[in-house]
Amino acid sequence: MPRIIARPLVFAAGFAVVGGSPPALQDVPIVAVTSIELPDWEAIQPERAQLAASARKAFDSSVVAAFDSLIAARLTRAGLRVVSGTQVDVIWRRLVDSVQGFYDPLTGELVEAEYFAVVTGTARELRARHGAVRWLRPTIAPVEVVFDKGKAEWHGVTERIGGRHSGRGAALSVVIEVLDSTGRALTSSRGGLRLLFRVDVNGRSSPVAWNILYGDPKRNDKAVALALDPLIAGLGGHGTERR
Repeated sequence: MPRIIARPLVFAAGFAVVGGSPPALQDVPIVAVTSIELPDWEAIQPERAQLAASARKAFDSSVVAAFDSLIAARLTRAGLRVVSGTQVDVIWRRLVDSVQGFYDPLTGELVEAEYFAVVTGTARELRARHGAVRWLRPTIAPVEVVFDKGKAEWHGVTERIGGRHSGRGAALSVVIEVLDSTGRALTSSRGGLRLLFRVDVNGRSSPVAWNILYGDPKRNDKAVALALDPLIAGLGGHGTERR
């Protein structure tokens, strides 16, 4: 699946609020959405590696499907037509194969020229084949948070960690990057998902078990809403209500 590569964002003047009456079907903006990318489990939950590969794959697939559904539903309620991650993936994989991958086989490092060629090619084909004027690439990313007196605030959410301790720790956020039909990054937005740790009354921290990180549907929906809603108007959609 597409990997998000950090790069400077180039903001386009065309990313503006669209209002007025609902458009005719042929004028409804079309957006393509890559299936959400999960964080590197080895980095945030190394004990998960003890599971059988089939169990890890089944769990990840269920998480991806749940978040993909939340994103697609919210875009549809905003009056947008959605090109699914499955359709995006067909184009992406074919173009990756055409350059024989974009990682150096000897060093394992990213070959940026080939990577961006695949990004550009995918964006252009999504426009030509499906009419997609924007391409959304969502990911769940680890972020550093500061907590004070037992409370952490980040990317629109507040969560208590237990006790009244202060310090730094890790959390997860939903990140959505928007590209235009040439593969140029337009903007991005984030919504806080949950902390990756808890702190007991003695100040000792412990990780949140990997199998419950995504177990709260309301929390998941709020994170998607926080990340996606600020982008809706620029995509040509109308406002949505958070549940």
